[in-house]
Amino acid sequence: MQRSLLLTVLPCLVLTVAPKDMSSKVLPALKDTQALAEDLMRYVLAGLDAVAKGAGPTPAAPAAPATRPAVPAKAGRRR
Repeated sequence: MQRSLLLTVLPCLVLTVAPKDMSSKVLPALKDTQALAEDLMRYVLAGLDAVAKGAGPTPAAPAAPATRPAVPAKAGRRR
């Protein structure tokens, strides 16, 4: 869980902390912020999905206790 959080937040921190002129020179694609946001979201969700699949199946919820079927009320006497 902690590694997933780190790997999710780290790219955002790098984009926030890096000087703007350096990031635009090294990665000119960063100028298209809408596409960058979509790609980052896709990357993060795919990574989290991969971590979840690697963790294995989630444990099943405990079964409800067995109950006895309701007994119908006795009908009145037939005439």
